[in-house]
Amino acid sequence: MFLENSLGRNGLGVRNGDRGTVLEAKLNRITVQLDGKNEQTVTFSPKAYRAFDYANACTVHKSQGASVDAAVALIDRSASAELLFVAASRSRRELDIVVPRSAFRDAQELAEHIAERISLKTTTRTYDELLERTGGKQTIRVQNIEAQREALPLRRVYEADVVEPLRALQFDRVDQAREAYQERKREIAESGLSMEDRLVAGRDALRAMRIAVTAAYRDLRPQPFGDWLQEREERRDYVRPSVNRTEAHEQTVRMERAMGGEFSQAEEMSQGQGLYRGR
Repeated sequence: MFLENSLGRNGLGVRNGDRGTVLEAKLNRITVQLDGKNEQTVTFSPKAYRAFDYANACTVHKSQGASVDAAVALIDRSASAELLFVAASRSRRELDIVVPRSAFRDAQELAEHIAERISLKTTTRTYDELLERTGGKQTIRVQNIEAQREALPLRRVYEADVVEPLRALQFDRVDQAREAYQERKREIAESGLSMEDRLVAGRDALRAMRIAVTAAYRDLRPQPFGDWLQEREERRDYVRPSVNRTEAHEQTVRMERAMGGEFSQAEEMSQGQGLYRGR
């Protein structure tokens, strides 16, 4: 894969992202047949043009526009809906999507993660025009986009306060399970068991390690952002009435002092209505 444009009279005739097959590689000369219908070949010195790399694996951004017979997409927590779509639409015939359990516990968590990261790729100038063509600001998609923008600062708080601490605990438990497995393997190897018994014990140790790893991800799975946000709003709604009651109490006290105690009956009524929180 070529990683920089090299155009013009003295250029190679390649653009950033072009791919090809190496036909010949020598110390001072590399010949590449570019992908495409015309089967163009380019020859260059790796000392003069150094912006190239293996193309058997690349980022999703670099794969945009590419079309291959088979692809393997590795999805981690940086994935968005658009990124996943690009990754899943590169292959003509075969596609494998690999999702490490260190990133997502199951398909449901992946789906929630992707659903929360749908963005509208447009410019400010065309935003209103696009909204008008697609149904206006009251459509579910636009409301979802606007809600995500408003929730972005809260998502940073959620990631820092909820996700990252649990991820750290997950990694610690996984490391402990793997260390216990390695220790058990050494014990089995040093034991006087027969080959068959050692194989059985090894399989049991591996199964126990996998169960422990799965339990770590299950037990320490972060609360979904939507649930966390809802609970946060509920806590705020609970606090607001208490603040209002305190303000009402202070206002009544000020009025009573100003009137020389003539509002003692009003104070009793306020207490009966729950406007006071201890005096």
